[in-house]
Amino acid sequence: MDDLRQWPTKVVAVLGNRVPFEPTTAATASTLEPLAGCRVVLSAWSVDSSTPEITFGRIAELAVRYAQRLDATGVASLAAATERDVVGFVHAPTHRGSPPAVHTMHLRRTVLRSIYRTLHDLDPAVGDPTAYVELPSRWYRTQRPLTDAEIHQLRTAVAARRGEPPPGAVLLALAEAGATTAELTLLQWRDVGRDNAVSMPGMTRVLPRVVTLTDWGATVIARARSTYAEPSELVVTTSSTKPPGSQPAIAAMTNRLRQLLRSAELHTTTGIGPRSIRLWAGVCAYRRTGRIEDVAAVLGMRALDRTAAAIEVHHIEQRSQ
Repeated sequence: MDDLRQWPTKVVAVLGNRVPFEPTTAATASTLEPLAGCRVVLSAWSVDSSTPEITFGRIAELAVRYAQRLDATGVASLAAATERDVVGFVHAPTHRGSPPAVHTMHLRRTVLRSIYRTLHDLDPAVGDPTAYVELPSRWYRTQRPLTDAEIHQLRTAVAARRGEPPPGAVLLALAEAGATTAELTLLQWRDVGRDNAVSMPGMTRVLPRVVTLTDWGATVIARARSTYAEPSELVVTTSSTKPPGSQPAIAAMTNRLRQLLRSAELHTTTGIGPRSIRLWAGVCAYRRTGRIEDVAAVLGMRALDRTAAAIEVHHIEQRSQ
């Protein structure tokens, strides 16, 4: 059961105890009026995900604003929303009355996609009205870091797959901690400590280092640990015919990361690629300390100028003002 005391104040003020999150409620979530359905979705996120509080707060507020808009326009439920309703929200003016920036529109669409993926998990009959909503591209010279909302969307997509843990969950847990595709082919269970620390082996252009799993990643790894046989067993396998660290193995691992992005419908967004997942770990390190040296330590990068460029420090600082 979720604890409302951990929810953002603005969200609690709107939703309160409108609908408790219980199995009987989840089964009928798609038929509830928008704000009630929104509470069920947010409850599912708070129970099943270790999303950082600041990230959950921003995502939750956007979800509530969407539900309020549907309620105000007479839409009966989240599931009854159409593509037109989605477009209206995504393109809605900001609180200052100005048109939304491109990154704002992408964030709104990302949150809505997470909402409908969760609703679909609760009720397979629910479709996704965001499926054909196109937005202006965000152009990047290289792969950019994923945003917190996109990481949440990726985790939600992975968690929706059957299995214990779901296929791809361990791969994502290590990638979001900062592992390169080459390192993912080399990591053995002996490298993953029970204190949530992972010893990354490094490669030609990446330094060996110790990184820490996210709370979500630690939960996934703990669930997977009981299934391995030996400390020397690979944490993520590709194929017995592809030696760990070889180019064929690295290419196969890269394709697996692309498949994860595809499952979350992030593969068509300009600037997003397999490297975007690991770069998110660098952004998190920068937010914690504000030091590029700490980002380089997490990513294993030698040159600080390239490290700063990789996580787009100037862009992060602008959005935090």
